[in-house]
Amino acid sequence: MARFALRLRSCVPLEISKMIDPKAVIDPAAEIDVNVTIGPFTVIGPGVRIGAGTNIGSHVVIKGETTIGRDNRFFSSHLSVRILKIKNMLVKSPI
Repeated sequence: MARFALRLRSCVPLEISKMIDPKAVIDPAAEIDVNVTIGPFTVIGPGVRIGAGTNIGSHVVIKGETTIGRDNRFFSSHLSVRILKIKNMLVKSPI
């Protein structure tokens, strides 16, 4: 198992904080290794361990007892569906 170099506390070293967007919400009990990039509006919960070189995009939520290895990429995805009523028929249409 990888050795985690940083356990986030209330104060994050400057060289690490440059790679973590200030709008991200990271629980102090999460363990973040070096060279991890975390995008805005991402939520990292307690019990999460993230390996070196991982890139987590914006709007990603990782919670629970989770261990992520080295050099992974996470992105959020959302598909909205609009329901249209056309001549008494319901049709699903992507927005």
